[in-house]
Amino acid sequence: DGSLQELVRGGSAVGGTMYYALRSKPVDRPANKVYTTAVPTGTGVGDYYVWYKVVGDDNHNDTEPAEIPVTIGKASVDVPTIDSRAYTGEVQTATVPESTLYTVTSNNGGTYPGHYDVVLTLTNTDNCRWADSDEVSRTLDFEITKAESIPAAVTANNRIYDTTEQPLASANESVLAGGTMYYALGSGADTAPADNLYTTSIPTAADIGTYYVWYKVVGDDNHSDTEPVCIAVTIASDNEEVPSPEPETEAVEPPAPETEAPVTPAPETEAPAPDITPPEAAEDSSEAKTQIAAGILLNSKFLVSWKGNKVQVRWGSVTGADTYEIYAGYCGKKKYEKIMTVHAGSKLTFNRLNGKKLNPKKAVKAYVAAYRNGVNIGRTIIGHAAGPKNSYTNAKKVKTSKSTYKLKQGKTAKIKAVTVKEKNGKRLVGKSHGPEYRYASSDENVAVVDKKGRIKAVGTGTCNIWIFAQNGRSRKVTVRVVIR
Repeated sequence: DGSLQELVRGGSAVGGTMYYALRSKPVDRPANKVYTTAVPTGTGVGDYYVWYKVVGDDNHNDTEPAEIPVTIGKASVDVPTIDSRAYTGEVQTATVPESTLYTVTSNNGGTYPGHYDVVLTLTNTDNCRWADSDEVSRTLDFEITKAESIPAAVTANNRIYDTTEQPLASANESVLAGGTMYYALGSGADTAPADNLYTTSIPTAADIGTYYVWYKVVGDDNHSDTEPVCIAVTIASDNEEVPSPEPETEAVEPPAPETEAPVTPAPETEAPAPDITPPEAAEDSSEAKTQIAAGILLNSKFLVSWKGNKVQVRWGSVTGADTYEIYAGYCGKKKYEKIMTVHAGSKLTFNRLNGKKLNPKKAVKAYVAAYRNGVNIGRTIIGHAAGPKNSYTNAKKVKTSKSTYKLKQGKTAKIKAVTVKEKNGKRLVGKSHGPEYRYASSDENVAVVDKKGRIKAVGTGTCNIWIFAQNGRSRKVTVRVVIR
């Protein structure tokens, strides 16, 4: 370990005093004058030969010298673990734990899902070796995984029989991200159809009966497929009750929610959604404006946090919304589970996921979608929160170097943000869950902000820019744009 070490444990003698000598070769008996009472020591890697004897007192004879071989071996260097990261659209490199025992000689990373080499080289090969290899350099695997897809909001088209062939479900694809929706008819709600039965068309039917519509997202090159989800659809006779057409993603036995109104947070916890404009809507359309406004309100108080062994999700109320759906899952898994449909309030606490109690050693992801008359009008960002027994921690607060920016039209500025952690000594949830910060502007006619936090002044006026961490903790800055 680089320190001076005693090569043997000092012994004791009856009738005399212990003496020691050190040699570098075996069977190389030292002269008497070389012996001392000090226990021999060594530092470097190698073989040592310790000789010892007892020099007798007035009443005892000396003993014959004896030899003990001692080896100081090379220090064992553990190979670090390289965490994977999910695709973000940007170049990513591996996060390698810092150490004086090795250097990172190659870590180029990449942008797209795949495997990339990380090369580590020992700094002191004379005295150190890898725990599992005698090689000087080790090549480790860094994987960029596909990002998780988010399915469209699918609603059952329950109806009264009228002889016509009609789609069994409706899909609002404004929340769809990362792939293409596929649908199939199944024989029940428990077993998904074979992959070759899915098509991009929503199944249709005309006859009275209950139908099981399965759907999933088939991801693109950069996003993963989702697990199939089933909804039951009923075509009833005119004397039967038609089930409520409540949107759902899977049958769930939810825990009792807490939907009381939350305490209004400080201004820095407000945050709008950066990705709430439906792709098919024109920028100046009324539908797009509705989506943007709803996203700003939803994210204004959005936060995913652990309360003991429970998870709490908060969101901002949206004017005109009559339903909120809360979705959650474990980070690293494709599946999202609909936890609850809430008709009033802006907070939900739950303690079960996938039919089991929450695991506090894992990280949970969640988002909230708002509906008006069964139509999705906006959703929050996806929040990620590490459990209390996880090796990572979450954001407690986001700070910025400036709270106000005054810019002339066409000029730019860079937001400098820093996160205060809930628990010091732990690393924040990694970038495999998403970018460290996400940004959004309340009025892009005044100023826009890119994914790296660069503000560009567009037109005169005042707007707010929000910076929010992975769990939803956020900070608001004000931008004032004046004539050039």
